[in-house]
Amino acid sequence: MSLRKKTFLFVTLIVGIAVLAVVVASRTILVEGYQMLEKNEAKEDVLRAVRSLEERNLDYIAYNLNLSKRDDTYNFIGDKSEAYIDSNLSDDIFDDSRLSVVIFVDNEGKVVYEKGYDLNNQKEVPVSDDLHSHINRQDLLITHIGRENISGVIDLSEGPMLITSFPILKSDGTGPERGKLIVGRYIDSQLLERIEKATRLNVSYVDLEETPYAGLDENKYQEVITEVESSSKLIGWAFINDIYGNPQIAARVELPRNIYAQGNTIIFYLIASILIIGSIVISGGIFYQEKVVLAPIHRLIGDVNKIRLRGDLAERVAEIGEDEIGQLAKNINAMMTSLSESQGKVAKLLQDEKYLRELIIKEHERLDLIISSMGEGLLAIDNDHKLTMINPVAEKLLEVKGADVIGKKWSDVVVTLKDHSQTPVAERSFAK
Repeated sequence: MSLRKKTFLFVTLIVGIAVLAVVVASRTILVEGYQMLEKNEAKEDVLRAVRSLEERNLDYIAYNLNLSKRDDTYNFIGDKSEAYIDSNLSDDIFDDSRLSVVIFVDNEGKVVYEKGYDLNNQKEVPVSDDLHSHINRQDLLITHIGRENISGVIDLSEGPMLITSFPILKSDGTGPERGKLIVGRYIDSQLLERIEKATRLNVSYVDLEETPYAGLDENKYQEVITEVESSSKLIGWAFINDIYGNPQIAARVELPRNIYAQGNTIIFYLIASILIIGSIVISGGIFYQEKVVLAPIHRLIGDVNKIRLRGDLAERVAEIGEDEIGQLAKNINAMMTSLSESQGKVAKLLQDEKYLRELIIKEHERLDLIISSMGEGLLAIDNDHKLTMINPVAEKLLEVKGADVIGKKWSDVVVTLKDHSQTPVAERSFAK
């Protein structure tokens, strides 16, 4: 694999690991942080929806307080005046004050007068039987145990209702008390619309059985529960206690996941930025490698190949720079110098060898001429008893040819007899 590919793969691997690390870190740190921020924001919004409902009830508390502490109301419990009903409990007053029910109860817990009103259809309707079940001498709406008045939410079969109960007193606040005035307003679409305009939230109030609180132990109720419905929507829940202190309904708020979306956008741009920076780093690394590292190496390789092809050890490579590649070029030139010097020495040695070889050949020919011209037979045997040289006179005497016997043992060429039997090799003169 080329250096270019190795560098590209290495830098790409480093950038890839960096991007992966950022993605993991962003998922574990940024996303979780944004989700926590989103949940905190959702908690505030849901509690704001709960507080808004309580604030709407302040209107009915004020109305009840104003009507229950009046002399004409105080007298109405006794005389049940039609004039009082006409002037204080007409349909127009119910419409203007946004009332669903008004009930006057005496000290015995008996209903003196009651009126129910349908705000949507703008007409009088019967008071809920379910509400009647809460009006008796033992009920909190009548007894006000531990409190001067009662206000809050009550869950009825027709739907949840904002309700208040105040003692009926004289205009100066003195008594004795003559009964209780109960004023209520169903949490209907019109009220929800007012709350949504005030809070700018998509709010509804539902029965607790339709919420994540259903089936949970009350001791484990969380103030606010959040559920992710989709990538763009979050549902927040908060339970609301009724006037008896029991959780009966819950506020449901649909929230856009703006914080989560913003977090994902930031992470996207962060990863995109790292990828762009990584691409710049890779491109810059490759450019630097080509211009600063590989270009001198290719130039050095080209110079070496020229010298190899020409076979001229006198040529030298270009020495550029003082870096490692420049040092390598200097070492190559030093090696070329050494090779050139060695080549000269080798050439001289080869020339001397040729002279010596010619001299030896001439001397060998001279010796062969001397040996061949001798009148006596001459042969030579080495320590292994093998024949190494024989002159023509010896060939003639032994009736052999030198080419056939050179290299053979002398005992195989000539046999010596003693007393008509072959003399042992060890006893023969050449062996001794």
